[in-house]
Amino acid sequence: MTIVCATHFTHSSRAAQRVAVALASARQQRLLIVNVSEDLPPSVRRRADTGFAAFDAVEREVRDVDPRCAGVRSAALTGAFGPTLWRFCSEHAASLLIIGDSNHLTSALERNALDEVADEVGMPILVVRDEAPLLSWLRGGPPLRVMLAVDRGPAADRVLAWVHALAGYGAVSIVVVHVWSPRDEYARRGLEATDVDDAHQRMATTVRRDFGPTLANLPPGGTSRLHLEIGRAHVADQLLDASVAEQVDLLVVATHPSANALSRLGSVSRNVLELAPMSVVCVPEPRAAAAPLPPWAEGPARRTGRAT
Repeated sequence: MTIVCATHFTHSSRAAQRVAVALASARQQRLLIVNVSEDLPPSVRRRADTGFAAFDAVEREVRDVDPRCAGVRSAALTGAFGPTLWRFCSEHAASLLIIGDSNHLTSALERNALDEVADEVGMPILVVRDEAPLLSWLRGGPPLRVMLAVDRGPAADRVLAWVHALAGYGAVSIVVVHVWSPRDEYARRGLEATDVDDAHQRMATTVRRDFGPTLANLPPGGTSRLHLEIGRAHVADQLLDASVAEQVDLLVVATHPSANALSRLGSVSRNVLELAPMSVVCVPEPRAAAAPLPPWAEGPARRTGRAT
């Protein structure tokens, strides 16, 4: 398996890199650390010193990498951030992209780096906001406290499959959170909707029973339980409140590509990605691998180098 870590040479990037190194070391996996700079005209790119500087910075980032990694390479690329990362991950058959918290919006309508990654990269993405619990867990500490935001349907299957992969690195303590709509649940069962609290309580018991197989199929080796909430106007806020109340280290959500700013503003997963105080994993819909990177996107000189 291959892990890709995107760096922009900041404190948050270095935190993401430390987590990437620890994950790759735990399973002796290959680690690729990549910097993507903005696209330049080909005539300028061929003679630009910035490409060499970016590549040298990546090399410095990986000099002290844990030797237990199966192989560490660095890459300096030019191009649009999200699409270039996705092409690079596809080309190297990566299984996980790790990135620091680069969420520095100046306007809610602007598309920042996390938006680009969530929209363009068709593979699981780990956004590192607090490295401490992840590193402690990977070094043999207590189980990682993970919250899975689960709805009904294929998205839930993707989230559950991913947490099984995560459990291969160490024990995980899992809270499955499901925000349910009384109207939807009554309709699903052919019942007339009601606002009576007692009826809601009985329905909550039924919903909890429905999720019994989900809990039974979670990875062994840690505790697991279900956190149910009746849906209100802002589901993302409920998920965030639940994650804080449960004091989890990692929040895992399914994501869907957003075509425009308005759809991103209304997206539960996008709001969770932007506002969660803890590290977040986004598990997207499956999609075809991106086309290979064109040669000019590989930087003015060599693209990859082995860390020393």
